[in-house]
Amino acid sequence: MFDIKGMEEIGKRISREVIDKYEEAVMDMHGETCFKHVVKTLPLPLRRVSEADYVRALKTIDEFVKNRDNIKHVTGDERNAMHLTCGIIDRYHRQQEENNYNIELHVIRLGDIAFASNPFELFLDYGLRIKARSLAEQTFLLQLTAGSGAYLPTEKAERGGHYSAYITSGHVGHEGGDMLVRETLDIINGLFKE
Repeated sequence: MFDIKGMEEIGKRISREVIDKYEEAVMDMHGETCFKHVVKTLPLPLRRVSEADYVRALKTIDEFVKNRDNIKHVTGDERNAMHLTCGIIDRYHRQQEENNYNIELHVIRLGDIAFASNPFELFLDYGLRIKARSLAEQTFLLQLTAGSGAYLPTEKAERGGHYSAYITSGHVGHEGGDMLVRETLDIINGLFKE
């Protein structure tokens, strides 16, 4: 199930189950259920690399290459370190041209339930904040949809240095996470106030 064919099969199974349950729910409904769908393109601030981190990354690459007798024999740890270092350099160049990472946000109201999508693997805090302040009876968050923004760490996680909070592990930082929470809640709660 880890190759493309397997993932397609899993996707088909999930979609069949969703459609079956939807059809059952429609047959069981008495009266008319509210259905609303909002799609919004949301520009979130790109997580930025400092000039000092960029210069340090360039020096790290330069020293790595200079101190190698044979560049073909690289350990796994060295490869991982270089991957992160190159990611810092890449992000620095990208941020010279771009300030935002645009996402497609979908929010659906189905009766008393809300569904909200985003392209991130959210740190738990963001999801809990959305669910706690949502006016919906139940709120479902769908992650890694409409693209992949990778990890979306909190400010605490960024300071902690975990692999999922490295600057190269995602496009957006905690400022964008706070914006995502606010925008998602504005849309959800707006649908329930109408």
